[in-house]
Amino acid sequence: MLKSTISRNISLLMEYHDIRSETKLAEAANISQTTLNKLVSGTTSDPRISTLKPIAKFFNITLDSLMSENPIFADELQHKKVENPAGATQLIPLVSESELLDIYETLSSLTQDNWPSFPIPKQNTSNYYAMLTTKKLDKPFEKARVLIIKNEDKLPDDSYCLLKHIDSDSVSIKKIKVVDGKKWLFALQNVPSLEFDEAKWQPLGTIEAAFLDMSSDTFFQAGDKK
Repeated sequence: MLKSTISRNISLLMEYHDIRSETKLAEAANISQTTLNKLVSGTTSDPRISTLKPIAKFFNITLDSLMSENPIFADELQHKKVENPAGATQLIPLVSESELLDIYETLSSLTQDNWPSFPIPKQNTSNYYAMLTTKKLDKPFEKARVLIIKNEDKLPDDSYCLLKHIDSDSVSIKKIKVVDGKKWLFALQNVPSLEFDEAKWQPLGTIEAAFLDMSSDTFFQAGDKK
């Protein structure tokens, strides 16, 4: 089930600002941890304005933005008229790492009516999504904040793919190489390669492009040598 607009907006803001503790946010915004937990979990569906004001003030956004179903990152991502490599104007959903696995099967059904964040332009909206990263990645994504992903289960040769490790239910990025008809996975770090085993790995899509900086309009193709 999708979170309420307010609870999801707060969760995304915490992801964006790398705030991993509700306690830390509650103290910074000067509200009780219990109150914040009810907001984030969606237990409080109709909170008081007086409860939301300190949260909006802390994140330096308007109260309307905090409560809105419109993209909460619109000002930062679209301020400089961000364009994708194809120059498209349609929008795709923005998801965080923590919620990707929960909604992966329903990505194609997300719309601006049932999902609040659609800030990034891309053609063929049902085939693409954007993932907000919270941890620093290794090259060539070390400066990336948002990854543009083509939602497919194919693993094209010499491409970067987002994969779910079935046993651990975790997500990682691997580069795919086909050697002598076999597919091999190469981690971003300098570690030994692994032969692709479909019983252990589920493809979540191929990475097509990424933001080098959240405040700029710079894209790079995932296969570029940077």
